[in-house]
Amino acid sequence: MPPEVEFRSANNPAAESVKTILLSIGNDEALLSYRSKVLNLAGFEVVSAQPQPAAANQFSSLYRLHAPALAIACHTLTPAQRLAMSRQLREASPQLPLLALTNGALSDAEIRSYDLLLDSLDGPAELIRQVRARL
Repeated sequence: MPPEVEFRSANNPAAESVKTILLSIGNDEALLSYRSKVLNLAGFEVVSAQPQPAAANQFSSLYRLHAPALAIACHTLTPAQRLAMSRQLREASPQLPLLALTNGALSDAEIRSYDLLLDSLDGPAELIRQVRARL
C-alpha cells in the first residue's frame, strides 16, 4: 500500500518532500477546490474528481492511478454516488480509510460503507484533524 509519493529533483537526489495523497470526490467544483486548498496547506496532496456517470469503475481507476492514503466523499454526492464510490474503493483496496462528509442523515447502507462520518459544518480544522488521526 503506497500512500505516499516521493518527489526528487535533478539537483538534489534526496527527497525534497513527501506528501500523503488524498482522494476527494464531490459534485461541487468550488467545494472541491476549496477543500483541496485547505488540505494542501495542511501538507497533503489532493486529487479531486467529480463523478462521471459514463466512466465505469471511475473510483477504482482513480485509486489505481494515485494510490491515495484516504478517500473523502463530499456531502454533495448523491446516496447512489456515495455507495458506488465506497463499493469501488473497497474492492480496489479494502484497507483504504473512507471518510464521508455529511450535512444530514445518511442511510444505514451509507453509514456502514464509511469508516468515518464528519459533519461538513464542523469546518476545515476538524477535517484536517480527523484526516491526520486516520493516517
